[in-house]
Amino acid sequence: MDKIEKLISFCGYGNFESANIIFMGNEEGLGGGAIEDEITKRTCKFWEEGKAIDGIEKANGYYVDKQTYADTRGPFLEFSSRLMKYLNSPEHTDYFKKNSEDPGTFQEIKRYKIYSLYHEGPDLNYRSALVDYRPLPRANESLTYSIYNTLNECFDWKQYSRAFRFQKRNVDDYHLNLRNLRSEILKNIFARNQETHAIIGIGDKMTKRLFFETHFALQEPFKGRNLSQGKDELFYGKIMINGNIIPIFLSDFFQSGRGIGLKGLEMLAKIIKKEITDLVFRWKKRTN
Repeated sequence: MDKIEKLISFCGYGNFESANIIFMGNEEGLGGGAIEDEITKRTCKFWEEGKAIDGIEKANGYYVDKQTYADTRGPFLEFSSRLMKYLNSPEHTDYFKKNSEDPGTFQEIKRYKIYSLYHEGPDLNYRSALVDYRPLPRANESLTYSIYNTLNECFDWKQYSRAFRFQKRNVDDYHLNLRNLRSEILKNIFARNQETHAIIGIGDKMTKRLFFETHFALQEPFKGRNLSQGKDELFYGKIMINGNIIPIFLSDFFQSGRGIGLKGLEMLAKIIKKEITDLVFRWKKRTN
């Protein structure tokens, strides 16, 4: 496998053997690091230390079991931690207050982000993992890097972006094959033995909707739902894998301002909690 293919095969962070809540981001950032170092990390260090998603072959997808996460300032990990705290302790709603409103709870959320997110222990009912839809890391969505052309001379960033957005024009077979390879990797994640209770997509919800509509028979078609801003901030649908119904929640960004904000996150969390509680109840009833 060349390095591009190894990057395509990198699933993400968390213990996928036990995770039942799968967060699905857009693409991974650099965390302040250099692009060269981040590529080397994913194609060498992670490749050597990572685990195959199917327990057999890393080319079918591999991941790293992340034990701690840096205390980054970005809202993505913070909002994800708030959501997971609520799912495991739904009797508390303080997880959606601002830092200034409840500093003590905010410190609790920060500790969860650093030590527990994507690495929850078996004592918690809901355990998370993170996968990104587009696998090639970059500092932000406006940047492109010539280094990927040195990994494979066929690579073209514009075609890569078009392919992953399901645009049909000006996309050659090489980039379509990259997207199809990534699609198979993602399907391997969702079809693993561990029952997935929910898939939660964050940002670029239309592209993710196209992904699921293209590669899965929908048990329930996607419908738009309002959260807190009087518009469709969420697509909600269901797929079936291995006889299990999996609800999918595709929301706008996990942040305030141009995202769903804390109020929207609270509404989303309550919708997710209700849906997965109902599904788990039906699973238990079916197996008893």
